[in-house]
Amino acid sequence: MKREICFTLIMVLLMGTACVYGGEASPGSAEIQTTGASVTDTSGAAATGPAITGPAITEEDAAASASVISAKPIPLSMKEAVKIMQTTGARAQTAELNKKSDIALAEGYSEAVTKIGKVLDGLDLLDKYKDLGYVSPATVMEKSVEAQENGATTVNKKVMRLRRDFAKGQIDSNYKAEMNQIEYETLKVYYGVLLAADNLKTEEDNLKTQQDILKNTKAQYEAGMLAKKDVLSAESGVTSAKSSMQSAQTKLEYARMSFNYLLGYSATQAVNFTDKLEVVSAAAIDTEAAVSSALNRRNEIKGTDFAVQVHKILLEDLTSYPRSSSTYMKQQIALLSAEKTKKDAPVLIEIEVRNKAAELEDKTSALKAARAMQDYAQEGYRLINISYQAGMTTLAELQQAQLNVYKAGLAVSKAISDYDLAVYDFHYAADVGTGRLPL
Repeated sequence: MKREICFTLIMVLLMGTACVYGGEASPGSAEIQTTGASVTDTSGAAATGPAITGPAITEEDAAASASVISAKPIPLSMKEAVKIMQTTGARAQTAELNKKSDIALAEGYSEAVTKIGKVLDGLDLLDKYKDLGYVSPATVMEKSVEAQENGATTVNKKVMRLRRDFAKGQIDSNYKAEMNQIEYETLKVYYGVLLAADNLKTEEDNLKTQQDILKNTKAQYEAGMLAKKDVLSAESGVTSAKSSMQSAQTKLEYARMSFNYLLGYSATQAVNFTDKLEVVSAAAIDTEAAVSSALNRRNEIKGTDFAVQVHKILLEDLTSYPRSSSTYMKQQIALLSAEKTKKDAPVLIEIEVRNKAAELEDKTSALKAARAMQDYAQEGYRLINISYQAGMTTLAELQQAQLNVYKAGLAVSKAISDYDLAVYDFHYAADVGTGRLPL
């Protein structure tokens, strides 16, 4: 009777905890896989459903809708735009879903560790009662095989514990990386609008100058100082400037609509961009500090270290296999590959950070050079214009001088935009980065 009661208690324990995981942990070259509780990441699921039809839209309605522009522009700074993108919109929602999924995965791994532990404890207890003669060896073997088939193994417990700890420690870093990515994408689009607006201003200034040149050229032609071809050349300059200005206007409108789309506004929503295209203030570049920060923070380095730990556990579980067996050799190669990736990661990260620091220095020099060239071009045009009005230089020389001013203005605007974005990019490289790790 005592034997039957003990056997019944053990069976209840095993039945309550046996179904843990399906299958053995198997190594993979591209992704580490271990058997575990399935957690669905809803951020990657594609929702499907029946098409929704609405009332027919007349041409008049469509025209009215297309012509509607907000009478009151929305004032928006860079910080405000970034805040909107990081708290609302599709990208922010995806980041929140990913964070919730990471939390769920960590909890799933934690539950798996507990369940596997209970099953293994039950098997140990069953083995003790076998020694006392209360349970047959066949029953112990049967339950051991059943537990192993369901993933309740010592190696899976080790892997699940490792994945649990890694997932819990990676939740905030993953979220920060996504926030960095959202911020950078928002800044690039915002700067795209500012650059397009600055380019349009340069085109407008160029048109005004070309019109002044045409006016002076006509006056000198009427005074008999210039030929008809000079007037035609000046008129051509005005026509070309008008065309360039129209093209710049189109690019600005497109940049504005792209920005509106990113922030979830209507395409024609008027936005008052309160920030201007100006050089951002940044601390002096400390490359060594940036490298040290990146090596301690970057997600890629944490991921490679985690992969090595998992593959070591999986290989240690194969000590009973012949070293020449396919199973052992595949896992050994997977571990060697993970170790190489771990060894290479810090070097590659350091190269990336140092290169971005060098690029930032290059952008700084390029900005100084562009501004110096702009000052030189403007002064050159001023002097040549004085000479031209005095009849001492040709129209071609004056037009070339104005072309230099025009090109220099565009170059300065681009140099400012490139420098500012490089500052942000360098900051992200020294932080956790802009890429999340799958857990």
